Amino acid sequence: PRGPATVMLSRPPATRPLIPDREGCRRQRRALKLTRVCETKSGDLPVAFASQLFSARESEARGSTFKSAPARPLRRTVGRSFLFLNLLRTKNEDYESTTRIRLTERLRLYTIFAVLALSVLSCSSTRTPPSSARTVTDELGRRVQVPSRPLRIVSLAPSVTEVLFALGAGDRVVGVTSYCDYPPEAREKQAVGDTLKPSVEKIVAVKADLVIISTASQVEASFRRLEELGIAVYVTNPRGIDEVIESIEKLGELIDASEPARQLADDLRRRIDTVRTRVAGAARPSVLVILGTEPLITVGAQSFINDLVNRAGARSISAEEQADYPQYSIETVIAKQPEIILLQAGGNDLTARLRQTPAARSNRVYHIDDDLLLRPGPRIVEGLEQLAAKVHPDLFGAGSSETK
Repeated sequence: PRGPATVMLSRPPATRPLIPDREGCRRQRRALKLTRVCETKSGDLPVAFASQLFSARESEARGSTFKSAPARPLRRTVGRSFLFLNLLRTKNEDYESTTRIRLTERLRLYTIFAVLALSVLSCSSTRTPPSSARTVTDELGRRVQVPSRPLRIVSLAPSVTEVLFALGAGDRVVGVTSYCDYPPEAREKQAVGDTLKPSVEKIVAVKADLVIISTASQVEASFRRLEELGIAVYVTNPRGIDEVIESIEKLGELIDASEPARQLADDLRRRIDTVRTRVAGAARPSVLVILGTEPLITVGAQSFINDLVNRAGARSISAEEQADYPQYSIETVIAKQPEIILLQAGGNDLTARLRQTPAARSNRVYHIDDDLLLRPGPRIVEGLEQLAAKVHPDLFGAGSSETK
């Protein structure tokens, strides 16, 4: 039995002779194509086309056997419909392929845009100050965005480290240099390199939100990379003992410790006034400060050590030098006949030619404490007091126990 969905259009009976001409061959080929079309499942065809095909199958099933003339319109209709179906399916496949390509391209563009947007945001976030930041001016005149209360501070100068601990902010110091040895608690902090060559990688590793640099030991170019990474860099630059105290007050404001800084500054100023009162009216002996012997390095007019010598009631023979730490000739030293010579702690003894000076003949060659006189920090006033006692032992009741 032949149902509506299984109608088969049979080939002509074997008893019927095949048409030998070309027209007969074309008819047979069309019949074979029609058979293949009729064998297609209904689910593979559009509904309208399937209903038309199956109604045609039923009509032929009720009619007669295969005949070329009546079947020609059906075969022609089915063939044309099949070609239209193939064309439609091809167009659909092309449309779907084109749609997939467009979606892929759009997705790729969106991905590129998202990556670029994230890159811009990440770059801007490293340089854009947080909402709690404030703008300050450091001692080089630079405007710097710093946190309102820095919690992770890196000190790149021993003098700065001493100030931070003196202000009670030692618990917020997360990095120091290898030369930061006072107070003793500073040695327990993470070392981020030496004074001249700090490690940027280590500073980043300790998650610093503020780095403080002193130009007494570092050049300005040392903080360029830190600024590029979005880390606030503040530069101190004291040139005299008064500026050292002012720098302490500025650091107090910087790290949100204004009151301890004010108290410390008041105490230091009081002690400086005491020294000035005692040396007022006293004779001012000539002094040579030796920071190096080969070649001979001394102090110039703009250095804070020269300021200390003047406040201690003496005068430097190299005060006319404009450089902070100029080279000085032995001949000039002998010609100026210094009455007091100050050497660094652990420095070498005087050379034979320097022993011809009044300072050597009168045994007034002293070793100074480098940490007190060469660090522009809070202990510099203690260095001033010791220096004044060496220059004027009669006024301060101090002997010359450290005389060489």
